[in-house]
Amino acid sequence: MKSLKATEAETNQPETRKAFALLSLLDETNLKLLLMLRTSPLCTRELAKKLGMAEPHVSQRIRALVGAGLVRDEGWVRLGGRNLKLYSLKVRSLKLDFQPERLALTLESALPKESVTLSYPLMGMDPPKFLFKFIGRSEQKKILNRAKSAVVWGIAGVGKTTLVASWSAQLRKKGTKVFWHTIKTSDSLALVCTKLAQLFSGSKRTELLKAIESFSTQQEELIFKTVESLKDFKGVFVFDDYQNCSDQNLRKLLRELFAYGLKLIVCSRTRPEELVALNRVSVIELGAFNKKEVLEFIRSRLPEYKDLSALLSACSPLKGHPLALEVFCNSVRHKAVSRPSSLEEILEEVLDSLSPDEKLVLSCVSLFRRGVELDAIKHTLPRLTSEPLRKVLRSLENKGFVKRMEDGFVVHELLKQTGYGNLENPALLHRKVAEWYSNAQEPAYALEEIYHAFLSQDYGNAIETLVKNIPKLLDFGFWPSLYTTLDELLPKVSDDKAKAWLEYAKALCAQDPSLTGKETLSLLKQALVAAERNGDFRLQARAHLALAQAFQDFGEIKSAKEHYALSLKAAQRTQEYESIRANALQSLAELELAQENYTKALKAYTTAERLQTKLGNERNALLARCRIALINCYIGQPETSLVILDEICERVSALSNLTLKISWHMCATFAFYALGRLEDALSENAKWVQAAKFSRYPGFLSEAQAFRAFLLALYGRTKQSKKCVSEVKKIKKLDNAGIVEMAKGALCVAKGEYKDALKHYEKCLEIFKDKFHQALCNALIAKLYLKLGNNELASAYALNCASLFEKIGAKRYALEVQTLIP
Repeated sequence: MKSLKATEAETNQPETRKAFALLSLLDETNLKLLLMLRTSPLCTRELAKKLGMAEPHVSQRIRALVGAGLVRDEGWVRLGGRNLKLYSLKVRSLKLDFQPERLALTLESALPKESVTLSYPLMGMDPPKFLFKFIGRSEQKKILNRAKSAVVWGIAGVGKTTLVASWSAQLRKKGTKVFWHTIKTSDSLALVCTKLAQLFSGSKRTELLKAIESFSTQQEELIFKTVESLKDFKGVFVFDDYQNCSDQNLRKLLRELFAYGLKLIVCSRTRPEELVALNRVSVIELGAFNKKEVLEFIRSRLPEYKDLSALLSACSPLKGHPLALEVFCNSVRHKAVSRPSSLEEILEEVLDSLSPDEKLVLSCVSLFRRGVELDAIKHTLPRLTSEPLRKVLRSLENKGFVKRMEDGFVVHELLKQTGYGNLENPALLHRKVAEWYSNAQEPAYALEEIYHAFLSQDYGNAIETLVKNIPKLLDFGFWPSLYTTLDELLPKVSDDKAKAWLEYAKALCAQDPSLTGKETLSLLKQALVAAERNGDFRLQARAHLALAQAFQDFGEIKSAKEHYALSLKAAQRTQEYESIRANALQSLAELELAQENYTKALKAYTTAERLQTKLGNERNALLARCRIALINCYIGQPETSLVILDEICERVSALSNLTLKISWHMCATFAFYALGRLEDALSENAKWVQAAKFSRYPGFLSEAQAFRAFLLALYGRTKQSKKCVSEVKKIKKLDNAGIVEMAKGALCVAKGEYKDALKHYEKCLEIFKDKFHQALCNALIAKLYLKLGNNELASAYALNCASLFEKIGAKRYALEVQTLIP
């Protein structure tokens, strides 16, 4: 596909325009042309005859398709006494993938193993625009001009965004590039890096996007690659609403950009101490306007008013707050205020000045935490407006009381509380908002559904909404955002029973770096106490189950078994007994698996799978089935394991569940490794790493990457293996030190450094406590001693390995190891 790249260079067009130009060629006639060329080369005359078109029109279309890289010009040939120019199909397939916030276009060549993937991020990066000329803040602008990097912070509505947007607009007029991103709670490192990729074109963009998608790229490496890619960028980066940033890796990226010395401006409602503490960072705390700035502000907004002293006197209660002044000026222009004595009076008069339709819509928009779509407003309004809804929104927008953002409409920050207070029945409307979000498929909307469900005060349904959405949010890696939402809800919810459920859910966000193991146990115990106080046996059963799983993770087996028993006891008094029993049995099976009681574990998983299938919980049933496949690997039946995995493959793909995918690909990797099919094992491991990366949980990723390092070393890819080992070491939550040592040992073997390899394998024996991994290490050491010619030690380690395999019931592996004995 080299000609495609050459064509891009020749046309000298931005890649995004090139993508849409290519897609625009794929009309019905051109698709027919491409289909005709799929079997053999043809000339334009023959194509025109088949299509029933004039040959010049066909020639014009063919030239466009050649230029796009879809058709190959075969040149002139002599056929039947005539000179003919032939054309053939250059691509075998074209795949259009609508990924989050970007379009990925893959052209697969007709030649084997040649393809090009072009990714086009589709996110806006321009600063927000404002209707009025910005005034004041001259000193702050000077600081922004001379500072290498800066943090602008202050209370909501004090003018942070307006200041930096106005300053950015002046820079752009002078030719300076400005990258702007407003952070949302659900934003991840990958999403922001995808947006940053728009700053480049050609190979540089492709390289960064490949790093985002790469199976082997760690978050730390992605941060490094992003910073390296941006080091030559001559411009300014602005990140607004930093207080919303819940992804710790995204926070780390911003710290690295600061540390690297790039021109970076961060706006936040709270003082970000981790950024302020860095060297060469200027801090601007925005406060109220002074009298001169207030006068200039009013003059710029209300030039038709001559009696400015009267206006100054009228707005004196606002104490120079920029957002309040904006509302005041908009209100004066639309004759909505007279002579108020306080900000509250101004806001009340603004609301009173609106028509019933405008008041209704503004109050409705005030319900939402994020931008609200038109359909959501229609669904939520208790009655239809007399005027068309779009017309009412346009009127509010013109008055400056509602703004149109990327994700929908938002109400003016100062009017939000006033508009919300004007609602006749907010609980009912929150219920309707929750209903609207429940119909949306986007995982981030589940957070909003939970939020509004609890504020609807229908706590029975709210608890059901929470229970329904928790697995989905955790599986999709939204636990940081869920944790933030639950934190926001706790002070707003007065019902003791509902609060207990929120604490329980918060404890389940245990992956959040801000939540330690002790805090998890503390939250679960608080929820348990409240559940016992309220006689909520359902929550008691779930909290005991979560406590049992937590104690099991901490290695406190006795406490775990006690809480499993208590969970089942409490569940007997609820309608969830079968469900709790199935989940408890599945967790107990996990405990038996960890203790290498494979026969008991297999029996427990089989029963759990049957119960979960009966209950209709396909996710947990498939997880149990994956564990059954894994146990078959451990006991020497990898072929059976692959048969089981093949049976459930389509069902796993259909669910699109990250935890399930991780489990499936992990089992497939182990099965192929056990059968000696290293290439297939590496292929499945790559998918395992990818799923673990999307889960945003370091524990999953460290295990997948550590085993990848081991496989790569065995396959002879030493450079890639070393890279994986270094990546695993960067992960704070390292639970796979033994596998890392195995990888290091395999690396030494690949380089012929057998004595060093022995040291690493001996260290593995000290780290691993389970018989299966100890047996593996004994086998590796036995093979090494055979290479070194020490048959006596080789026999000793092989016998020890066979004995260990016998103890766990892996007779096949035991017999295979005995063949090593000289």
